[in-house]
Amino acid sequence: MRDNCRKIEYLTILNEALEALAPFVIGQGPLAEIIQSFAAFVQRFLPVCGVGLISLSENYRVREAAVWRDGKIMPEEAARYFYELDFSEWKDCLQANEEIDDKTLGRIMELSCRAEEDASLFAAVPVFYSGRIQGAIAAEKEQEWTEEEKELLAMLAQTSQIALANRTYCQNQLEQTWVFNELMDNMRANIYVTDLDTDEVLFMNKTMRKEFGVKEPIGKICWQVLQEGKSQRCDFCPVDKLQPDSSYVWEEYNTVTHKHYENYDSTMRWLDGRTVHFQQSVDITNAKKMSREANFDELTGLMSRRAGKERLSAALAQAKKENVSVSVCLYDVNLLKRVNDTYGHIEGDKLLTTIARVVAGSLEEGQFAFRMSGDEFMVVFYGCGEKVADKVMQHAQEELARVRERERTPYEISFCYGVLGIGPQDTGDITKIITEVDERMYKQKRMYHNGRISRERAEAGVPGEFSYDKEHLYEALAASTDDYIYICNMKTDMFRFPPDMVKEFALPGEIVYGGDSVWTMLIHEDDRLAFARSMEELRAGVTDIHDMEYRARNKDGRWVWIHCRGRVSRDENGEAELFAGIVTKPEKWKTTD
Repeated sequence: MRDNCRKIEYLTILNEALEALAPFVIGQGPLAEIIQSFAAFVQRFLPVCGVGLISLSENYRVREAAVWRDGKIMPEEAARYFYELDFSEWKDCLQANEEIDDKTLGRIMELSCRAEEDASLFAAVPVFYSGRIQGAIAAEKEQEWTEEEKELLAMLAQTSQIALANRTYCQNQLEQTWVFNELMDNMRANIYVTDLDTDEVLFMNKTMRKEFGVKEPIGKICWQVLQEGKSQRCDFCPVDKLQPDSSYVWEEYNTVTHKHYENYDSTMRWLDGRTVHFQQSVDITNAKKMSREANFDELTGLMSRRAGKERLSAALAQAKKENVSVSVCLYDVNLLKRVNDTYGHIEGDKLLTTIARVVAGSLEEGQFAFRMSGDEFMVVFYGCGEKVADKVMQHAQEELARVRERERTPYEISFCYGVLGIGPQDTGDITKIITEVDERMYKQKRMYHNGRISRERAEAGVPGEFSYDKEHLYEALAASTDDYIYICNMKTDMFRFPPDMVKEFALPGEIVYGGDSVWTMLIHEDDRLAFARSMEELRAGVTDIHDMEYRARNKDGRWVWIHCRGRVSRDENGEAELFAGIVTKPEKWKTTD
């Protein structure tokens, strides 16, 4: 008893000295760094086997905790259970000037302070300073606590009061400074913090207050000031999806600002120790507009060529993975130039949008369309064969006929198309796929124009057989040879090929509309550009002579070198009228890979 009296006397003197020496004993390191020395200090007065230090916020939530046991500092997980304890009862006792007895401590600490099933007995005391509880000390012994020992533990709580009080003050200042700096460093973003349970706004930065027109947001409910016409929490709110130490990223169209935002939501520990909802929002309205302009065709609303090819590539890769087929269809709007020239480009745009709308409306889930070029469109049928795709396109043609009849449109509303089925093992080369379906589409296009020209000639009483200006024929033939001679009416785009040439290159016939396009598809891709330039120069009047060597694909699918020469004759206005050409047929075809 005498020893305990001496210790109490000693601690009384020590506490009086510590109050005067407070500025020198204050430490700012984590509790885990000072728990060892604190435990050693406690062991000088009490035979404890474990010590716990707890720092409380102003709302009596655990801000920080550390545990020492059996001579070593325990890992952070060992102190985690302290954060689940409710110390608000201490605040109530303090306000009522009631004594915090062992029963009160027991209700607060329950069995949480027991580290294992055979944990020793414990005692806990609050640490008072400046009229409030700054934290608590929990201590473990292997025997029952005596009243004298509890009194000593309370005296040790007084010893630690200055350190804990200063830690609380400094941590408040540091956290407030950190929050302020973090938020102000992101002035271009909208930042706000809300209570997880009540949706009450705890903070909103200046940028967001200005953008949403909210002068005093603190204390208001977020969905009442940040959305239009809401009577409860937004159904798209991600609060329930938030996980500790991770963020939830999502896009939102806001009904107050009418802007698109990319939101980054997460949880964080607030100033009073509670977990709150934190959101940072970035205005992506212009970015989405630019993305849409890049990915979607402005006139028809369909995907652009780039976006469509990317989706087609993804569909082909998925088809290969799932071992299913894909069909692609290329369709070309008929007589667009004639509509533009006769009725104006506004009516031409209407023709394009009408066909695009009807075709897209005929598609089902897993099928999509995009605009390839001016009047060419691609349709993709995932998991479908050619017959299904062909049926859909025929249905679209029938619907367009009904639209024309219903709206009494003075021009034809139709298209030509080609369909190509692609097996799961043939999905790699998009360029090859587009080339093959393009060839199929042009076959139908040639048949369509041949039939149209024949009908128009019959209606006008003009003979349907091939005709040309005989006066200039000899001049053209005289400048050629007697191998594969072909001739073209440049004004009608009608070609005539010799029978042997038709057979050798598997041409669709002797008299063909659009023979230029037909022949171009047979030319090697490395030579097509030069051939196209030569033909363009003929039409533009730059030259009257065509003379070049290039590779063409014969009926056997082999590339052969040919020498093509020709001359164009012009009418009185200088416009190209007749072209006669010769494809040299050597004694033995030169072939190339």
